[in-house]
Amino acid sequence: VFNEDGIDADFRVESDGNANMLFVDGGNDAVGIGTSTIDNNATLHIEDSAYPVINLDRSSISSDGNHIGYINFQNNGDIYGYIGAWVEDISETDGELRFATQKGTSLTDKMVIKSDGNVGIGTGSPGSYDNYADNLVVYEAGHAGITIATNSTNHTSIYFADGTSGAAAYAGYIDYDHNDDSLVLGAGGAARFEIA
Repeated sequence: VFNEDGIDADFRVESDGNANMLFVDGGNDAVGIGTSTIDNNATLHIEDSAYPVINLDRSSISSDGNHIGYINFQNNGDIYGYIGAWVEDISETDGELRFATQKGTSLTDKMVIKSDGNVGIGTGSPGSYDNYADNLVVYEAGHAGITIATNSTNHTSIYFADGTSGAAAYAGYIDYDHNDDSLVLGAGGAARFEIA
């Protein structure tokens, strides 16, 4: 046991190339890996001159539907949310990320990012919907909706693009001008219908 008396003393382990491979800040109850300069809000601070990486590696073979690893967010032992990686299908080569939150006593997945990049909010199966519009699926058993908000002098818009420059970036669009409360529908890169 190091520092069994609990005095305000730091502890440091050096490696071949890093003087602060492991640093324990005894006065602030914080740990640095690769650094002795720990952010004021951090309990664990990891720093590397190239790119710091944390690996969660399940050593046993996983199959369809098995979880690979979690990061749990807890309060006094109770889980309030998690980010988890799961094996997506029987091929055991595709993975997905799930985000869960707790409401009441129920901890359930609220968002999933599938291996093909499709995102489901309120559903774990965005690919079950029409493949013309399954990149982002929002589901709720009751009323469901998406709000795009700004202040009273700006626009809120949805653009339909087939390129990144010129009119291709807004080949079709729905645009609401909050300054004069007008709604414009566009096609072919130009306004076609306006409600004012």
